[in-house]
Amino acid sequence: DPSFPVQWNLKNVDAEKAWSIATGGITKDSQEIVIAVIEESFLLNHDDLKANVWVNRHEIPNNNVDDDKNGYVDDVSGWNTFDDSSYIYPAGSSHGTMVAGMLGAKTNNTTDVASLNWDVKFVAVQGSSTLESVALKSYDYVLGLRKMYNRSNGDSGAYIIVSNSSFGVNRGKPQNFPAWCEMYNIMGRAGIISVGAGPNSNEDVDAVGDIPTTCPSNYLIAVTSIDRNDRKAVNSGFGKVSIDMGAPGVDVIST
Repeated sequence: DPSFPVQWNLKNVDAEKAWSIATGGITKDSQEIVIAVIEESFLLNHDDLKANVWVNRHEIPNNNVDDDKNGYVDDVSGWNTFDDSSYIYPAGSSHGTMVAGMLGAKTNNTTDVASLNWDVKFVAVQGSSTLESVALKSYDYVLGLRKMYNRSNGDSGAYIIVSNSSFGVNRGKPQNFPAWCEMYNIMGRAGIISVGAGPNSNEDVDAVGDIPTTCPSNYLIAVTSIDRNDRKAVNSGFGKVSIDMGAPGVDVIST
């Protein structure tokens, strides 16, 4: 991967040591691992992403039929919560494409960048929003896929083990977003850990609030941004109680 030499974030988290053990993508019993990425837009045909885009094998593309009967028509690669459709916007913010690349770019393929998990599949969900109703619709789609997988013993749905959300409500209080916070518990009980990003501002979320990072769920990992020196980024939130960890998020090279 030509950009790997400048991907300091992978070096800082000792990615090569992890790769000496496993490069990811499947479980020990050969189950396909899936990450749900909830974002604004995605370029799913990106040369370094398209091989790792999740495919709903029981859904026939563009036939206007809900073939797998999960309540979503033609959701071959994910769902657009904004439009209630299967069409994933390729244009708009590049943030979703970048996040997908950090989590699941195809690696060791002589193309673009490397990723922590070489072969993990990701399901694209367009649903990045400050509205609780939109966030809940996005999470409900993800939850439905995992519950379908659980019920069918792996025949249908997707083995989604984690959802990633790089959005939220600055200074939001859990008491004002009870359903949003409770959804992390519901997803957790189905087998999905959730990751939520803190604010892009130097604020103590324990004092001023933030959604989702202050949601009191044992199934939520709240993350702030760190720089190449492993220090908290200048414009990133903190909180001794609410923020669980830091992850590289400044000048990071991605798709």
